[in-house]
Amino acid sequence: MEIVSGKPMTRRALGLGVSSLLGAATVTKPQKGAPKASALSKRANELLAAKVKDQKFMGVALMAVDGRVVFEKAYGSGDLEWDAPHTTESVFRLGSLSKPFTAVAIAQLAQKGALKTEDPIVKYVQDLPKSWKGVTLHQLLTHSSGVPNYTSQPGFWRQVVMHPNTPQELVSLVRNQPLDFEPGRHWGFSNTNYILLGMVIEQVTKQRYPDYLRQAVLDPLEMKNTGYDVASVVLKHRAHGYTLSPHGLVNATYVDMSVPYSAGGLYSTARDLLRFDQALYSDQLLNANWRERVFTAHILTTVDSSSHGYGWFIAREKGWVQHTHEGGFPGFSTMLARYPEARSTIVLLSNLSTPDIAKMTSALAEMLLPPKAA
Repeated sequence: MEIVSGKPMTRRALGLGVSSLLGAATVTKPQKGAPKASALSKRANELLAAKVKDQKFMGVALMAVDGRVVFEKAYGSGDLEWDAPHTTESVFRLGSLSKPFTAVAIAQLAQKGALKTEDPIVKYVQDLPKSWKGVTLHQLLTHSSGVPNYTSQPGFWRQVVMHPNTPQELVSLVRNQPLDFEPGRHWGFSNTNYILLGMVIEQVTKQRYPDYLRQAVLDPLEMKNTGYDVASVVLKHRAHGYTLSPHGLVNATYVDMSVPYSAGGLYSTARDLLRFDQALYSDQLLNANWRERVFTAHILTTVDSSSHGYGWFIAREKGWVQHTHEGGFPGFSTMLARYPEARSTIVLLSNLSTPDIAKMTSALAEMLLPPKAA
C-alpha cells in the first residue's frame, strides 16, 4: 500500500442498515443534453447505497453539468466513535488528488516567466545525484523522470511515515538509488516527482508551499474549505479515516502530514473541488495556452491506456475525453473526474480506503454522460 496513490482508474465500512447511512440529496435542474435529474439521482443513489452496504464507500458524491450540481449526497459517518454522520460539507484528505494543484502552481510560475518546464531540476534543488542532472520539470510533472518513488522504499511504513520529515529528507530516501529508467523514455508513477516540484515552488517563490498555494490558487477561487492538512489543527467537519480489517473497521494508520507534502498533503470538500474544476475552463488560474499544456497527453502511461498531462491522467470514457486523478491515503480514497467536452464533473470523497473508487466513477459516468455523437 502506498501513502499516496496516483493511478486514476486502478481496480483497488459499516455494519449498519443502509437507511441509517443515507443523507439528504441535493439535485438541481440539469443543462440540455444531461440526463433527467430525478432518474440520475435514483440510479446514482442506488449504486452508492449498495457500495455503502458492502462496506466499500462512505463519504460524499457530487456530479455536475456546466458547473451546476445535478447530484450531491453524503453517506455514512465522518466519525464512527462519535456516530457523527457525514454532511456534504465534510472535509477529506485528498492524497494524490493534491497533485493537480501542485501542477497548476508550477504552470502558473511558468506562465509568469519565473521558471521554464524545460529547466533541469538541479537549477532549483541543490545536492541532487549526478544522474538526475538531466531530469526536467516537464518530466517530473508527467512522471517520465525515472526518479524512484520514496513511498515504495523498504522500511517506509516502519521508519518514516509516523515521523516529521523535511522534503530534503524524503528525497534522501531515494537519492542513492539508480534511476528507474532514462529520463523521458518511459512513464513511471513516483511521488518523489511531486515532492521535488514542491521544493521548486518554495525556491522560486521564497514562500512555503502551503502559503503559496493558498495565495495563488485557493484564495482566488474562494476555496475556503481546502488547504494543507496539519493534524494538530482543529478542522471543522474533518472526516476521520478508516480501513477495513478482518474484524471490521479500524482507525487508519497515523501519518505525519509532513510526509505527503506537495505530493498528497491537501484536504478539501466536494464543492471546493468543483470550484477548482470550473476554474480550469477559464483564465482564473491559467491562460488558454497553459491550460492546453496542462491537459495535453504528453506521454502514454501503463494505466488503462491513459496518457499523462501535467498532474492529470487523460483517457476516454464512453468516447468522451476524460481528465482524472485519484487519491489514495490511509483511511481515504478520492477522485476528481472531468469530462470537458460534456462539461461534466464527478467528485467522490471517501473516508474509507476502498479499491472501488475508480469503478464507481466509471459507473457514475455511464449514468451522467450522454451518448457521444459519431
